[in-house]
Amino acid sequence: MKRVGSYSIWSRLLHRKKRRLSQRWFKLQTIVDSKKRKLGGELIEDRESQITFSGLGQNAPIGAKKNWDPEFIKREKIKLVLDHLLPEFSVHMGGATSIDVTKHGVDKGYGIRKLCETFGITVNEMIFVGDAIFPGGNDYPAKEAGVESIQVKDPHETKCVIETMIACLTNVSDGSSTAKGVL
Repeated sequence: MKRVGSYSIWSRLLHRKKRRLSQRWFKLQTIVDSKKRKLGGELIEDRESQITFSGLGQNAPIGAKKNWDPEFIKREKIKLVLDHLLPEFSVHMGGATSIDVTKHGVDKGYGIRKLCETFGITVNEMIFVGDAIFPGGNDYPAKEAGVESIQVKDPHETKCVIETMIACLTNVSDGSSTAKGVL
């Protein structure tokens, strides 16, 4: 991404939209949750390649996050509003409280294609692990890219799945890996 000063071009293009969305965020949140809560950290985070909205704040306690919208019902309502407000961007749900806004096509599917290109591998040599592998979820584009995908519920389960995969790929007797590599 070309950088201009301390901002990427993406950040500069989104600056006005981000400010407008920041002003409307609490209104969006009240659509689905009458309590305007912020338990920890920023509700809106500019990650350069995306803007991420977190219903309770990025650093909210994990227990509170898990209980806020476990069935994605609140975020689905917010996503519908954001889809209408931002038709030129992609809006995906992820994690326990997050909604990601990206440029169209800059998503986990794009990341998968870049990994293939960079490392000279195919999607058949990859496994993707994510918690939002469903239409509208921020992990779904990886599945659409053709990668074998494993649905998990949280970071702890992600860790367990990856540790299990590594254990299965490693020859216990000499420690050598049977895979090209684990990223």
